[in-house]
Amino acid sequence: MKNTLSTLNQKGFEIVSVTSQNMENYISGIARVYKDVFNSSAWREWVKCSSLCWFKATFEDAPGVCPNCSGAIEDFYSNIEIQESVEQVLSKTYSQCLLLLQEWNVAWFTWGWRDTLQNINADKLWLWDRTEAFDALIRNLEKNDIDLSSWEIYYQSETGISPSYRMKWLGTSLVVLNEEYLRSNAQKVNSIIQRTSRNSPMYSIRENLGYTEVFSYDDEDQRVLFSRNNY
Repeated sequence: MKNTLSTLNQKGFEIVSVTSQNMENYISGIARVYKDVFNSSAWREWVKCSSLCWFKATFEDAPGVCPNCSGAIEDFYSNIEIQESVEQVLSKTYSQCLLLLQEWNVAWFTWGWRDTLQNINADKLWLWDRTEAFDALIRNLEKNDIDLSSWEIYYQSETGISPSYRMKWLGTSLVVLNEEYLRSNAQKVNSIIQRTSRNSPMYSIRENLGYTEVFSYDDEDQRVLFSRNNY
């Protein structure tokens, strides 16, 4: 970890741990980068239909009205929604929110928490109404020696690098750095799970670091769940 931090510091970067006490100092930067990251073609989360018909689009493809139902178009994420999302994570029993800053610009963000798989499922995995799918996920985790005992799974809820800071080495270094933070914490995290897309740069980063695809949502976003032990 020291080598990675030293390299980042030499390039003018700083790692900051966000807490409920200092969050107000960073939330505007987080919101700006969050929107840029999920505006990508992998997620297309820049605008959406206000009538909840599930239409969404990138900045470049944003129409004046919804092409499906002629409903009004609105921001996919508001600043308030992003702030509430960070606040919710920071309220968890064991959570972590890290930022990479360069002259107060947020270059990277990541946050998540440790919980039981059942609680994570109800909160983020969205498989509570698909019993067979959830059972298949459990089987795949067990097959890959992922410990499913209580309080063992760390859900990497959100991770993203600002488009203006995307370099091949940086994304991998930051994921490794985050894992090292989790391992060094007094309440060690034994295994990690993350939802991403096959179209996202995060897919190849996780795959190259030895993560296994343990579930596919089979949807238009090509979302999958990756997991790996963090021993």
